[in-house]
Amino acid sequence: MKKTLTIQFITLTLALMTGCQKNEISEQDTVQQPTTSSQKEQISVKDVKKSVEINKQKFTNAFSNNGEKITFDAPTLTKGTEVFNHAMQERGITTGAIYLTLKENSLPVELSSQYALKKMTNKSYRYLAEKDTDLLQVQNAFKQNANVDIVEIKVDYSPVKEVM
Repeated sequence: MKKTLTIQFITLTLALMTGCQKNEISEQDTVQQPTTSSQKEQISVKDVKKSVEINKQKFTNAFSNNGEKITFDAPTLTKGTEVFNHAMQERGITTGAIYLTLKENSLPVELSSQYALKKMTNKSYRYLAEKDTDLLQVQNAFKQNANVDIVEIKVDYSPVKEVM
């Protein structure tokens, strides 16, 4: 029993001594770090404030275009708006065209009376929007129609610098 107590005492003493040595090393490291970490904090706080200011000025809207997430920084999506396709990791510009595919061959009267649709194939039609038309509103109107199967806003993914 005396040997057990001695072994436990030696183990405890060694553990405490190694803990003190590790603590002394970490205290030395933390003494050197405050200058660098405080500088990093100051820089990062400035960066965060700048990015918050920039983000306040931008609108970030998103929509699904045939299953792909697309975002844009504008209050409304109109012809000529620059967008970003997250699936393709590409920037593009909306052309103002919306393509829709119907479930049946015949064009519903409610769509033909409200929108000037051009027939492309048996079930496919194209709508060309005016310059100030909100494309998302038109897309949502098409999606709400029971006879419409697929709605897609056309985006031109040619290099943006070349298009403009």
